[in-house]
Amino acid sequence: MKRGEVYEYPRFDRRLLIVSTQPLTDEGSAIVVEVGDEAPKGTQGMLAVELGGQPPMSAFCWRVNYMRTDRLGARVGIVPPQVMEHVDMALRTAMDL
Repeated sequence: MKRGEVYEYPRFDRRLLIVSTQPLTDEGSAIVVEVGDEAPKGTQGMLAVELGGQPPMSAFCWRVNYMRTDRLGARVGIVPPQVMEHVDMALRTAMDL
């Protein structure tokens, strides 16, 4: 599992994008943001990042969570590095960093 990959979370029928550093993920923990088909109505600014793909997906950068990597299911996508830069900016904005 690597930063920038999207995985299923079968327990709640969700998809999660790994945003943590590789050493943390390698140790079996991951920081993730939820991914969906479209951002909820009323979302403003950079808090939802369009990831592209078919079908198109959005990363919800205000929904940051911790996840044990062994709880994740199949990989369903990979986010290009230039799009991950937008995710990083959105996370910094959401956390006021």
